[in-house]
Amino acid sequence: MNIYIFISIFIISIRLLIDIWTIFQIKETILWLSKDKLLDREPDIFFTIIIPLLHEQTLIVPLIDRMQQVVNCNDRIILVTTKAEISHGNVETTAIIVKKQLQGIANSPIIHFEASANCTCKGDQINEFILQDSLIMLGNTSHFIGIYDADSKPSSQSLKLVSLVAKHGARIVQQPSSYFLNYHNRSFLMRVRAASSTAFCFAFELTKFDKWPIATKPPAKWWRLSHLIGHGEFIRTDLLLKYYPLPTPSCDTSLGHRLSLSGENIWTVPALDYAEVPKTTTSMIKQNVNWYHGVSLLTSDIKWLLDKSIGSKYTEYIPMLFGRLILTIQWAIWPWLTLLSFVMFAWIIPSDWVWALLFLSYCAITSGPAIYIMLRGRHIVYNTDEIDHLFFEINRMFFFCWVVELLQSLGPWLFRLRQLVNTLTGVVTEKRYKTER
Repeated sequence: MNIYIFISIFIISIRLLIDIWTIFQIKETILWLSKDKLLDREPDIFFTIIIPLLHEQTLIVPLIDRMQQVVNCNDRIILVTTKAEISHGNVETTAIIVKKQLQGIANSPIIHFEASANCTCKGDQINEFILQDSLIMLGNTSHFIGIYDADSKPSSQSLKLVSLVAKHGARIVQQPSSYFLNYHNRSFLMRVRAASSTAFCFAFELTKFDKWPIATKPPAKWWRLSHLIGHGEFIRTDLLLKYYPLPTPSCDTSLGHRLSLSGENIWTVPALDYAEVPKTTTSMIKQNVNWYHGVSLLTSDIKWLLDKSIGSKYTEYIPMLFGRLILTIQWAIWPWLTLLSFVMFAWIIPSDWVWALLFLSYCAITSGPAIYIMLRGRHIVYNTDEIDHLFFEINRMFFFCWVVELLQSLGPWLFRLRQLVNTLTGVVTEKRYKTER
């Protein structure tokens, strides 16, 4: 057998097995999320919900409305703006809009905190608020902080479930995410992105957490490395102070690294946070570059743990470094290897019917998990039964998922390219956090 055909078949087979495993994990997650959850809130647990805001003028009104629906009288919602945000023309800053909206709300649990002009990223905003908040600084074991992004829409059961798992000893809880919140008013490629990102959360991110109330076997050491997501991450305040200040710029990925590397169990609950996907393809690529920034800080996070004497030696983290390498390959390299394998196969066997069959097979492999989410999970991820012409939507998704997969894989490459250019030119990248929607 031609060596190129053998290599192509090998890579395609591995990809097919990964997709079959992915679909199986998605099925398990959908069943877990579908269970009845008629629960009462644990009265002893209370929350401070922190939402950092930067250039989020259009999201303030719906954000205030939906966040008030998930908290009770013992909780607080902190909207953290920053003086670093400057008004352009007639556009008011986020801080001004927040102040105007809160003026007309009586007995509101929402508090506005404006961080200093030095706070140019999400992590800085959160750190500055924590430092001046006397309630958080007490480190009460019944007090949790929750971090949401401005586009978050948590399920009504969210805090009830988090309080329940917290009552049973959990110190860190991460909600799963569905990215279908703005599905109806996004371009077709961004709708594909919504399905593929949700599939990744259901199949990969949740396998690194302990699912409540299922007693799961802890993941293997090399797979245990996890990240947190700014769509419903909860940390008990006594543990939070141990890891303060939170890493910048976004504090999600690096904080998850530090917690999981130090052996902390991260729990997840069957209550989704519904989030948005970016408006444009360019914004999607920029978002992936920003995400990979957090991933690239892994060695810095290990050094931080060693400096704090939380870890003992660097070699104990080698299995987790290996696990992160596997996921980075899957993100940045595997999509291109899959495409190259089909191209090599078609090049070796120059036949029109073979090319057509290979193209259909390539579409099936790259679209499988996203289409499964649409068919079996639409009642969970965001009422997508209402989508007109669902069959036509899935047909188009079948043929174009590979485009989104390749575009998303550019994130790590562009981040490394930016680092190289900055090194060669001597430019220091300013620490900023800009949400791309």
